[in-house]
Amino acid sequence: MGNLTIEQILTGGGILVAVAALAWKLWGGFKTAVSKAVADQFKNLSKDIDDIKKQLKRVDMEACKNFLVRCISDFENDQPINETEVQRFWEQYDHYTAEGHNGYIMHKIETLEKEGRIKRKQPI
Repeated sequence: MGNLTIEQILTGGGILVAVAALAWKLWGGFKTAVSKAVADQFKNLSKDIDDIKKQLKRVDMEACKNFLVRCISDFENDQPINETEVQRFWEQYDHYTAEGHNGYIMHKIETLEKEGRIKRKQPI
């Protein structure tokens, strides 16, 4: 093995620095690309989750409304309703109106209350 000259050492060092810089640049580009891809996927996932939440809320309100309408019909037709159903009715009514929904359901319940066919019991 021969003696290395300063020129050879500097050339070799320069090549190592260039290879390291290239590797670092490639690694940075790879990280950026992966980060962007992951962020895009999370953005899409977040949008999908928001859509699912909206659909669940709509389904919840529709089920709530259906239950209230069924109970209102029972009240109007003087059908027997046990205390548990009445308590559940008021829970659903509070949930329904808390979400800003009212309209004909609220009007019907106010009418039934005025007629004495239904009244809210105080919680125990």
